[in-house]
Amino acid sequence: MSGDGGVDIIAVAATGERFVVQCKRWAKSVGSPEIRDLLGALHAYPGHRGVLVTTAGFTGPARQATAGTELILIDRT
Repeated sequence: MSGDGGVDIIAVAATGERFVVQCKRWAKSVGSPEIRDLLGALHAYPGHRGVLVTTAGFTGPARQATAGTELILIDRT
């Protein structure tokens, strides 16, 4: 959804861990710009962990962009 501030879902696990989730329903692989967008959006949600879910896959640069972060990537596989 456009204008969502980079976050589609705000969730709290039973353990108390907090998440913000960005969903991408794409046929093409998600790239590093989308990773950077989610990392930027996380600044508005202190204490939350980022999750990016896609119906496609992730490019190599996208996976590299998550190095050193706590982002969770979930793809169709």
